[in-house]
Amino acid sequence: MTSSYHNPPIPPAHTPAFHNPPSRPAVAGILAGAAGLGLGELLAALIGPIRSPLLAVADRVVDLSPTGVREWAISTLGTLDKPVTILGTLVLLALASAGLGVLAARGRRAAAWAAAGAMGMGVIGAVAAWSGRGDGMGSGFGALAGAAVSAGALWALFGATRRTTPGVGGRDTRAPALKPDPAAAHGPNPESEPDVELDHEAPLLSPMRRRTVLGGLGVAAIVQLALAGAIRVVGGRTQAQQARSQVTLPPVDSPLAPLPKQTASAPGAGTPGLSPLITPNDDFYRIDTAFTIPSVDVDTWALTIAGGSNGPLTLSYDDLLAREQVEIDCTLSCVSNEVGGDLVGNARWQGVELAPLLAEAGVPEGATQVGATSTDGWTCGFPIETLDRPSGDATPPAIIAVAMGGEPLPLAHGFPARLVIPGLYGYVSACKWLERIELTTWEDFTGYWVPRGWSREAPIKTQSRIDVPADGATVNAGPTTIAGVAWAGIRGLAEVETRVDGGPWRPANLGPKLSDATWRQWWTDWNATTGSHTLTVRATDGAGNTQTARPSRPDPNGATGWHAVVVTVR
Repeated sequence: MTSSYHNPPIPPAHTPAFHNPPSRPAVAGILAGAAGLGLGELLAALIGPIRSPLLAVADRVVDLSPTGVREWAISTLGTLDKPVTILGTLVLLALASAGLGVLAARGRRAAAWAAAGAMGMGVIGAVAAWSGRGDGMGSGFGALAGAAVSAGALWALFGATRRTTPGVGGRDTRAPALKPDPAAAHGPNPESEPDVELDHEAPLLSPMRRRTVLGGLGVAAIVQLALAGAIRVVGGRTQAQQARSQVTLPPVDSPLAPLPKQTASAPGAGTPGLSPLITPNDDFYRIDTAFTIPSVDVDTWALTIAGGSNGPLTLSYDDLLAREQVEIDCTLSCVSNEVGGDLVGNARWQGVELAPLLAEAGVPEGATQVGATSTDGWTCGFPIETLDRPSGDATPPAIIAVAMGGEPLPLAHGFPARLVIPGLYGYVSACKWLERIELTTWEDFTGYWVPRGWSREAPIKTQSRIDVPADGATVNAGPTTIAGVAWAGIRGLAEVETRVDGGPWRPANLGPKLSDATWRQWWTDWNATTGSHTLTVRATDGAGNTQTARPSRPDPNGATGWHAVVVTVR
């Protein structure tokens, strides 16, 4: 009886370089994407003209979103709309990166496609930077550099290989020692495998090195993103805050009368829960398109007034402070404010009157619009006739504001300078971090929100709001105070009325009047009876126009309707 032996089979050439559970390639893809994003963010923080890839993409998401979606986000999320948008963009980037990781693990060709996909994501980020409010072609460099890192990491982890010979480098794939076959003496066994050593492809990285690379990618992402955040948020903002803290506001030439004192014992105005006559700076609403608050260097900042017949007029921050200072009391309102909403606030502002500055620059014949541009590229515009004020008109003038609530403008509200235009919604007038004013026409200048479905002209509509009791509140039967605020652009308020359960309208008491451009507090007494009741309010402006009951959405030029709350009396 004879015996024979065979060499062990050689692994087929198409055997995958390595196998992974589906979750590991996904994690590797996310880490590769995070490392690339971290580099892009760090470059943006270190080199001014480079835009943050994340914020550039988030900015374009906002720009390309339908008006209804943006309106829902503002009305539902309020000041959280920006963090939620950034978080959503991060989730999309993570999902895309995970998908590229899973694709790359399917072989060299798939890894090449995944690396190309990572570069494609970088191109999207660069295009977002170029087409947004960037600073030239260099603004997209961070996205491209980060994409190159992500693509390189995916290729190194999944696509790169090295040629090995069994037993030479890499793992030992030689066959075990074989026992002699007596039949070999009679000639070769045709059924046996040829005893040859063939080269084959193996992964560039061993499993251990692969884990090391993944860990390095994770650490790099964390360190880079942390440094970028520290430089952008802490460093830049700290410098701006320090500069702001060193500002000494010049005195106002003709200051307004001191604000009336409001105490808890004051009738009506002291009602707990009623909005104060002046909104504290920290509580003033903030709605804008800036994902990060611009940190402006006042030493290099300058305001340019362009388009004038006398040539450009350029003013430094010190120049503005040296000009004649005025004070105005003015209520600002966001056009996205729903009926009864809180995207409205009242403040005492200090600054330089706008009209004389434009006259100094020279208002050209045919100019119909005043355009404004922020340091981050945001734009707005309003009719030039808005600035017309007949002699003796008590309406507060439009100003370039440098102070709010008796202190230099907070960073979040436009430091070092912003526009305050009484009577107009913010989206056409309230340019924060002001950098440029332009005397122009409607045909030659278009504000940011106009092509996105909002009206070109936007006077503030008459509105009233019930602050107390709140909607859904439970109150005790007996004497109860109903109170709130009302405003009407620059038309002033003639009357505020309330009614219960659709009954007759009853006039409310009005609080102090600071100017025709500010809100006024109001209150009325109600003998509450047990049960569920609907309380409604309406206001009449100084021209005798009562706000309409017809409800409408904020877009395209402001919400309308009466505010009502439902309360339970026990």
